[in-house]
Amino acid sequence: MKYQISQLKLEQLVSYFKDNVIDLTPAFQRGRVWIPKMRQSLLKNILQGKPVPAIFLYKKPTGSKNSYIILDGKQRLESILLYIGDQRNDLRVPVWKGYFFRKKDKDQAHFKANINGQWKKLKDLSDEEILRFRDYLLSIIEIDFDDTATLDEIIQLFVDINQSGVKVKRFDIVKALYLKDKLLLQIFNLIAIKQGRRQDTYYKMKKTSFCRVLKQLDVVSRVDDSMNRVDIMWEKLFELALFAVSGRHRKPVQILKEFISRNENEPSPQPLTHQQVGLLTNVFGFIAKAYKNNPKLSVSRLATDQTHFYILVTSLINEARSNPVLSPAIVDKLIRFEMLLSTPDAAKLEAVMDVNIANMQKIFENLKKYVSLSAKQTTDPPRRQEREQIFREILRLL
Repeated sequence: MKYQISQLKLEQLVSYFKDNVIDLTPAFQRGRVWIPKMRQSLLKNILQGKPVPAIFLYKKPTGSKNSYIILDGKQRLESILLYIGDQRNDLRVPVWKGYFFRKKDKDQAHFKANINGQWKKLKDLSDEEILRFRDYLLSIIEIDFDDTATLDEIIQLFVDINQSGVKVKRFDIVKALYLKDKLLLQIFNLIAIKQGRRQDTYYKMKKTSFCRVLKQLDVVSRVDDSMNRVDIMWEKLFELALFAVSGRHRKPVQILKEFISRNENEPSPQPLTHQQVGLLTNVFGFIAKAYKNNPKLSVSRLATDQTHFYILVTSLINEARSNPVLSPAIVDKLIRFEMLLSTPDAAKLEAVMDVNIANMQKIFENLKKYVSLSAKQTTDPPRRQEREQIFREILRLL
């Protein structure tokens, strides 16, 4: 792996954009996460001649030219592109809209940035200011993955080089290295459709039970960008799909590490069988219906908290293996369990539930263990296994 450190004038960057030789949407990149304030802050520094973090590019020959894939700096380059747009004849990117699929992204173009106390669009800059802007030097680190680069080195590079913004996660590496993997694509197709338009890519979420259930998770719902939401849902469903195949609890990081680290002689994980897809569809359909009929359940910790949600789904997967027709009585038990989880009060339980004294004692003993196991090391496989067993036992007693 070779590195070349250089500087690139902004006017040269503009020519790269015009020639469409920079890929801003490689598979491992997350969606757009910078808000206008962050874009304005970057342009303020550039307009005032202050340094900004280096841009990491992977250079590869394409015909008689080099093309570049962004490894780190996507948000920065997009901010520069949006600021420039096509508002000046002497410095413009006529094809800038091709880099942005959605209207809300295009609407951020031609924004104002603060230069010496004045808020100006690019078209408002004086000749002197535009000259300084054109001559501004970006620090560029070009990376060449030569024949000596190992898989571990490439993975470590993706993880380590990030300077700001959303970090590249292990699942991003999985997508980057195994974009055409049949299992990955199969899981993606359960939740979204990939749409391409010119230089941009967009994930359109499907109206399936998988999406209706997964979007309730806090880690999904609190993310503004729809591309990022799909990415998170994709990762969570990938983990649960592998559980549906093996019935074995594993750490998410271990699942992805094994997926990445397999050598070329190892067989790729096989796509889900028709029966396994049916099992997942059955469980998520059951949960989606429960959420619809019981809105309070859809905002409970069983629905929103990843730790409890994981146990809910894996428990139902194991239940559905032996009883494909999941009983509606389970929903009532889930509501009772959530009540216990929220206010573990014996008097309240006795007042609203028809539970005998012996079972009540067992329920609270089990609940205490469950809560303790949910407090830390929540992805530890033995703790996951024990939580699931306790969860199912509590449901049986309720």
